[in-house]
Amino acid sequence: MRKLDDNFIKALNEGILKPILVHVKGKKEILYCGIRNNEFDIYYRGGALAKIYSDKDNNYYSEFDFEYATVAEQKEILEKLDNLKISYSKQLYKTSKDKNKYKLKINLNNKTCVDNFCKLIDLNGLLTTTMNNYFIKSKNKKLERQAQHLMAVKNEQNKEAKYTCVDIEYTQNSTNDIIPFGRFDMILISKEKKDFGIEQKYNVVVVELKIGSNYGTNTNDVELVIEKAKAKDEKINTKLDEKLSYGSGVTGHFADFYRFMKNGNYDVLKEDIEGILYVKNKLGLVNIDIKREDLSLEPEFWFITLCTEKNNKRLQIESCINSLKNNISKNKYCVKNMFSEKEYNELKDWNNIKFCFYKGNELVNKQIDVNINDIVNLSNYEIIENNKVFV
Repeated sequence: MRKLDDNFIKALNEGILKPILVHVKGKKEILYCGIRNNEFDIYYRGGALAKIYSDKDNNYYSEFDFEYATVAEQKEILEKLDNLKISYSKQLYKTSKDKNKYKLKINLNNKTCVDNFCKLIDLNGLLTTTMNNYFIKSKNKKLERQAQHLMAVKNEQNKEAKYTCVDIEYTQNSTNDIIPFGRFDMILISKEKKDFGIEQKYNVVVVELKIGSNYGTNTNDVELVIEKAKAKDEKINTKLDEKLSYGSGVTGHFADFYRFMKNGNYDVLKEDIEGILYVKNKLGLVNIDIKREDLSLEPEFWFITLCTEKNNKRLQIESCINSLKNNISKNKYCVKNMFSEKEYNELKDWNNIKFCFYKGNELVNKQIDVNINDIVNLSNYEIIENNKVFV
């Protein structure tokens, strides 16, 4: 379950880590908090600005990914840490042979380190500035993650919003019983119970976010799937393999979601929602405490597209819809071709899927400008029926 232990919660509320919690609460318009397995993550512009965790002796540390920094910026950060008398260590990524791929491990076990750490993650702090510079210089500006982050913090600030964003970048840990499928962009939960016929429960919404009409699958990923299937002398569309990735496009998203629903992963999500909300409620980040048995029996799956702003919004939305259709039922590696007929029909007949195309402006001079402060408000979107894409 995604949760912090009691000592960790106490350290944030009234102990050594309290200045960090106070800082984060004061910056809720730009920072988002994620609760992991005994890890408190601080997100900025869709990226993990800092990950705070404890060891078995209740010593606390933070990690920062040095990959966001140039060599010159890395040197500046280390000099800054020395000047602030913050103890740290550099850890090479386990999977990286690149000498510049470091994680920075920062000690948070005394008041001076904690107070100065807050300066590093302030709006003009060195770690925040480093991440800003990364987005300015990088060709890969991770626009989807930036938009997702902005939507989450705006939704969280909107007291009138009907739903709460419980988590972003949600994925599950692998266990003997559970295989994690993909990473979902956002997990939402209704603030009030909805009528589901014989009973009322809180509705859960899983969101996948896309920008523009590029829904395509990484063909290298899918070709690898096909080669592995051929090696086992199987037809690729006989059944979705539990242990394989089906790429990063629409096919992969629906393969992940279908298997997620079929393999009991939703039960794990409900446990995680309960744990996350318990902790956020204890920390004063939300005012909602829900038990898993009060959550809907099935989630909704919203596929939201932010159409990039062009001269004609109507044409842009039509272009996105056509591209989505192609990637679901017409292209070589589309959902229809990668699923078995039985699996595809089950997915097609599932009524909780919504295809939503945002009607506002998103990209202005390459900057994200998403005016969505209630993610599930239907008036924000043009909705197309499932039978228009599942043919």
